[in-house]
Amino acid sequence: MKIQIDKKILYAISIAIVVTGSVTGVYILYQKPLATHGYDTTLSTVSTNQSIPTIAACTGLLGQSKNYLLQIQSKNFTTSVDPVLRHLDNLTISCNGPKDTMQLPDNFTNMGGQCCGVITDTKKYNEQIEGMKKFSYILDVPPNPYDIPVVQVKKMLAYDANTILTSEENATLTAAAKMSNEGGPCCCKCWHWYFNEGVAKEMITEYHFTSKQVADFYNLSDTCGT
Repeated sequence: MKIQIDKKILYAISIAIVVTGSVTGVYILYQKPLATHGYDTTLSTVSTNQSIPTIAACTGLLGQSKNYLLQIQSKNFTTSVDPVLRHLDNLTISCNGPKDTMQLPDNFTNMGGQCCGVITDTKKYNEQIEGMKKFSYILDVPPNPYDIPVVQVKKMLAYDANTILTSEENATLTAAAKMSNEGGPCCCKCWHWYFNEGVAKEMITEYHFTSKQVADFYNLSDTCGT
């Protein structure tokens, strides 16, 4: 049995479908989060066939954390962000330890800070960079602790793992950690903790740094955000 449907009813149904679809589309477009507000939140890394460990920090997985950092720095995307900070946000921000970090390719995107906190105070950041200049005669000290080549990081991680201190040298290292603002080489035992510890061991064994001098280095190389 055939069912006859009035043409006017079919026309009305068609109009209703079109209108509903249009309204829904507008609603979805309106509701779509404007999280980036024109910011590029993709992460630039080198192309490689090497197996890369999962990189993550308190601010999110590698790549995802960049959007979070920008959101905080721009006060929920309402103000512009200093290009210097945007560059730092795009680095490899990781709380991973030495084992994962040693697996990264040497030409991977530089290791950054902000794994536990966001840089918002550029004045303090610039003061840190200026303060680091006092260690410039030591080649293994990075001029910018928030922007370190992976190959340099891996070198000092290896140095830390392979350098055995005397009891006196170890006492200096231990005292320096207690004196530092973070109570150690960094705020958490991520790759940067062991990187800084490696640099500190070199300072003690090769340059005869005191615990106070090492603590000063720890404070100036703090990458936990400002």
